[in-house]
Amino acid sequence: MKNVEKYIFEEALAYYGSEAQIKMLYEEMAELQIAVCKNGRGADNLDNIAEEIADVGIMLDQMAIEFEVEDAVAEQRAFKVRRLRERIENDA
Repeated sequence: MKNVEKYIFEEALAYYGSEAQIKMLYEEMAELQIAVCKNGRGADNLDNIAEEIADVGIMLDQMAIEFEVEDAVAEQRAFKVRRLRERIENDA
């Protein structure tokens, strides 16, 4: 995440409070789930899916800041991407 984004996310956490932002995470994840489900039923809603993915990503970045796990998240992501690559390469 960019420094300016991190600053804004820290400000949002301070302004709204962690409890409110955690609840917002739940809401944004649910909205993404609904958008993807609607698409699976034939809706032409790719713009909405993109919007909801962005919203969830923003909230996840705030949670990494809130729980002070930014580095651990980056490490886990790198590990899991490597593992996925290995699985794909081994199946090919």
